[in-house]
Amino acid sequence: MGVMDYYHQGVKLVQQGDYDAAIEVFNTALDEDPDSFYILDRRADAYRRKKEIEKAVADYTRMIALKPQNPDGWNSRGNLYRELGEYDKAIADFTQCIPLSPPNYGSYWSNRGIACYEKGDLDAAIADLNMSIACWTDPECSDWALLHRGLVWKKKGELDKALEDFTLASTYDSRNDEAFYQAGCIWFMRAEYDRAIECFSGAIAARDDSADNWLARGVCYWNKCIKDKIGFWDERGETIDLAVDDFTQAIACSPDMAEAYFNRGVARCSKSRESNNLIKAIITQKAADDTERALLLAQLGHIGGKNLIPHADALLRRLRSNRDQVDVLMAESAGLIAEDDAREAIEDLSRAITLEPDNAEAYYQRGLAYALIGEADKALSDYEQTCALNPNHDKAAENRDELLKKQ
Repeated sequence: MGVMDYYHQGVKLVQQGDYDAAIEVFNTALDEDPDSFYILDRRADAYRRKKEIEKAVADYTRMIALKPQNPDGWNSRGNLYRELGEYDKAIADFTQCIPLSPPNYGSYWSNRGIACYEKGDLDAAIADLNMSIACWTDPECSDWALLHRGLVWKKKGELDKALEDFTLASTYDSRNDEAFYQAGCIWFMRAEYDRAIECFSGAIAARDDSADNWLARGVCYWNKCIKDKIGFWDERGETIDLAVDDFTQAIACSPDMAEAYFNRGVARCSKSRESNNLIKAIITQKAADDTERALLLAQLGHIGGKNLIPHADALLRRLRSNRDQVDVLMAESAGLIAEDDAREAIEDLSRAITLEPDNAEAYYQRGLAYALIGEADKALSDYEQTCALNPNHDKAAENRDELLKKQ
């Protein structure tokens, strides 16, 4: 086999995720041609993916020594330094790239600008990103720089400029889901929910496997309900249903996304006054202290009216432990039972029991759901388990005894 045969074989192995085998192939190629610039580049990439950073840096450094006038080595090492958060080293490498590139090529200016942004030097970032955008003779090539300049403007509080850049970036490249997403965030901040929904829809069209994109649009639909004062208990629930659908898609993309479960549970609960009382009780029990409980209840106190606050940021950012997920799943199951969707409620409650096997209330709620669909034996089993875990659970004991009488 020749060096290029090894090259293609190694690249294929990297694509398959077999980095060790790829490195062995590249090693063999380098035994035949120790100064192969492109083999070194591919081996460095394999080392980077394996998190063997020092070896990757060494290969990129060899590339630079072999061809100091070729910007690829400088750029690759700079990107690696950026990933490591070593921004000064990254900036130095990108600086070497700039005079080595054609005048109408803006990528290295963009890379340096992004490194400056991530370092926190916002003015230097704007200057470099401006140069990147100006370099491109084809403006459609500037979408990446526009996206990041928008992020810098957003960081600086210049939201009009940020929105203009995000809009241009998404216009130039309809696959740039981050540009759509960021534009949607600004419209959302301004309570322009229809425009935000349009942007998040663009993000979903560009990347439909992103839970964040689905979650964001669902939250927009939910806030649109609040802004438009849609009655939560009448027949005009289409917008709420759209929100629920989007939260469901977010969960399908990321099954551990607590925010999506929480929002879907609250959205479903909003259709039933009875289930609203249940979710309020769950939130009351879950709050860490009296101050937090007062805050959450003040926010959720609007559940009985038409300006329900959709979520509490302080709460959502902590929904990571099993305990948190169980609370969310039980809140959601309450909404499902209220919608006569007991089978899906059983799925949520079964997951809650898997996370927390000693949760008596989860067994009790699942028993209720089984009873609703006529599966008396399973309901009886869950009521008995509830009583075993909590001998003072009077309702479970009462339901158990009723079922035993019917046998």
